[in-house]
Amino acid sequence: MHENPRCFNPEALLALVGNDYTQLKEILDLFIDTFDDTPARVRAAQEQGDTAETERLLHQLKGTVASIWPGELYEQTSLLEMQANSGLALSETLLEQWHVCFDSSFQAIHTFMAIHCNQPRS
Repeated sequence: MHENPRCFNPEALLALVGNDYTQLKEILDLFIDTFDDTPARVRAAQEQGDTAETERLLHQLKGTVASIWPGELYEQTSLLEMQANSGLALSETLLEQWHVCFDSSFQAIHTFMAIHCNQPRS
């Protein structure tokens, strides 16, 4: 279905919901609605020096991604969370790599939904 399961693995999600595309769409809609602005929120928390908010945002995303499709986004988020937990500012390099991975994952979700759930998202 999708060529890069490390980015987004719909087969694993479909197995969790018994191949119910309606339920899968609901899960993906909720995921998008909850996390779509996470990179901007992480960046804002970092700029404000709010390490607790940075940690909270990364932990929430990591936990959700781990439960529905572990892979590259989970690994990148885990690295950032570990760095945030150390009390240090996030590495710009790691932050940029994570943002690229995040965007790639979200694009894959949108593409999958447009093809398989008949509900393209903007």
